[in-house]
Amino acid sequence: MKIRAFGNSVAVNGRHDLALLYGKSLTNIFKFVDDASQLMMKNGWMEVPPEAVDRENLALKEKPNQ
Repeated sequence: MKIRAFGNSVAVNGRHDLALLYGKSLTNIFKFVDDASQLMMKNGWMEVPPEAVDRENLALKEKPNQ
């Protein structure tokens, strides 16, 4: 959302120096997000996307001992 807000601000603002400041700010935001995501993956805090069920393994678990 911040990227969209910066884009809107640059589009309607007549000051050309602000575009450079927004660009520098976005670079810092991207670095922060990358560092945070790396930390979350390292510690196992990031959610795992939904995966399909392993039906073969599930079927084996449901069968009674033969």
